Amino acid sequence: RVFLLNRPSPRAEAALAAVQAVAAEECIVTHVDCDLADFDSVRQAAAQVAAETKESGLDVLANNAGVMALADRATKDGYDIQMQTNHLSHFLLTRELHPALQKAVELRGEARIVNHSSFARNGPPGTKLTAENCKLYLGKNGGDLGGDGASMICGGARWVRYAYTKLANVCFTLAV
Repeated sequence: RVFLLNRPSPRAEAALAAVQAVAAEECIVTHVDCDLADFDSVRQAAAQVAAETKESGLDVLANNAGVMALADRATKDGYDIQMQTNHLSHFLLTRELHPALQKAVELRGEARIVNHSSFARNGPPGTKLTAENCKLYLGKNGGDLGGDGASMICGGARWVRYAYTKLANVCFTLAV
């Protein structure tokens, strides 16, 4: 069984068709609507997957989605669009699907969580994860997170926020 969690789009439809084309005949491939910029959408998607894996468990959760260097904009939940899409929603999805992963462990002895990150986790030159930067970039104050500087080389705020999302992926993976 394969679940593809995506926003409804032509790209999602193409991905679904591509996976269905190579999946084993008995494999069920399902699209589940999920917008990582909306915690309610993530919870609904997780609930659907959890319901459909209640008896069988979930063997692998691959958190592989992301946006990069977007404008300083808050989601409806109040977080930076990059931090919520790239990290917070993956954390939420993992938390919500943890019982399904545990069920797979009970039935088959193992389950995996795969979190994708990027070399960008090292940040633009001179970027450090200081208390001041945490307050500026990581809080629930999307839309007021350092501006829209887009210079990758000079540490523009868009890239600093992106780097912190990728660092958050690594920290989360190490903690799991």
